[in-house]
Amino acid sequence: MNREIKFRQPVFDKNSKFEEWHYWGIGDREFLGPIDCGKNSYQFTGLKDKNGKEIYEGDIIKEYGELYKVYFDKAVVQFRLEGISKRRNHALDWIYEQAGDYEIIGNVFENPELNQQ
Repeated sequence: MNREIKFRQPVFDKNSKFEEWHYWGIGDREFLGPIDCGKNSYQFTGLKDKNGKEIYEGDIIKEYGELYKVYFDKAVVQFRLEGISKRRNHALDWIYEQAGDYEIIGNVFENPELNQQ
């Protein structure tokens, strides 16, 4: 699977409050699996939500009224969705192909309250 490998990293102010995202990429190449670019770097999943917005690790996604957090599971080497309210886990790419009705409603840095529901 070819896709552009891109990352984003949160930038915080001197009071540790989220300020903005810093984006970078390493161009097109053969995709062999997610790359670890550090504890505070989040990788683009290669997928977009129903509005065309790129889905990154740490995004909070809503699908059919349920909230999910996007994360990378090293044990199974894939991007997954962790259910916030019902605590269900799903493979992101498989669920995306089945429904494709996901909408990004925030992320763990700009909207930490969404991660607590």
